[in-house]
Order: sequence, then C-alpha cells, then structure tokens
Amino acid sequence: VVPRDARRYPQMRPQGHGHILNTASSAGLTAAGQGTSYGATTHAVVGMSMALRSEAVPRGVGVLVVCPAAVETPILDKGAVGGFVGRDYFLQSQGGKPYNADRLARDTLRAIDRNKAILVKPPVAHAQWLFARAAPTLMNRLAMRFVAGQRTRQAKGSPSRAVDSG
Repeated sequence: VVPRDARRYPQMRPQGHGHILNTASSAGLTAAGQGTSYGATTHAVVGMSMALRSEAVPRGVGVLVVCPAAVETPILDKGAVGGFVGRDYFLQSQGGKPYNADRLARDTLRAIDRNKAILVKPPVAHAQWLFARAAPTLMNRLAMRFVAGQRTRQAKGSPSRAVDSG
C-alpha cells in the first residue's frame, strides 16, 4: 500500500515543491519480537520514504517519515501484543510514559520546516535508534531479553498485563 501523499508525488514533481509525510513507528527502526509483522511493515514505510526522499528532495519535494514510540492516543488501548495489553508492552521500552500527541504534532511541523528525513520521538526512542545503528547485534540481544521477559510475565499470568488471546 502506497501512502496517499506518495501517490501525489507525480503532481508535486513538476511544480517543484511540496512535502510528503509518512508515519511509521520506532518499531521500524528498532524492532523487537511479538510484533514481527508490525515491525516489518513499518520498516518498509521507512525504507520507501528514504528511497523516495533521495529522488524527491533534489526536485524540491520534501519527504519526512515520523517514527514515534508510544504516543498518548486511543490506539494504545486497542489491542494486545503477544498476549499483553498493548499500552503496557509499548510503554515498558520508554520508561512507562507515553509521548504527548500535541508535542509530536509540533515536532513534526518543525521537522518539515527543517526538511528533516526522519523524526524519532520521544528522546529515549531516538537514543535507542542511534544505539541500534551503532551496535545492531547488541541491540538484538537486548530485544531478545525484552521478549523473554514478556514471555515470563505472560506465563505467570500477571493479571495487570496479560490479556485473553482468544
């Protein structure tokens, strides 16, 4: 599926201006298990955005891919990841507090003004991304530990975290 803005690129190219904004996730940059298909999908959005940016920016069209970790929106409370409440799973990796949606909107507009390629928020997610780029094998080991911890909590049947998977 090609994002709507990317489909408008052929119209933006001849006019020599415009901006394409794609939303992915920090999971597309530093993926962990129990969300494999989500991580793969968001990784594809990041890759498509970066490839399009290499073509579009020289023609006056900006491309930004926003890769937030958990943001305080209703989506945090809709569903589960590997048997765990989505909110709990996602917040564990960023210190337990979701990023403010209005702040992300302001950060996104500022990134567009600066013609940035990637916006990763909150700062802890940005640090994780930089760490993953510098030490991908170590980051993968940490992800394996995170998933093992999730499985241990699930096996114990923690009532505050576990959900009925069906």
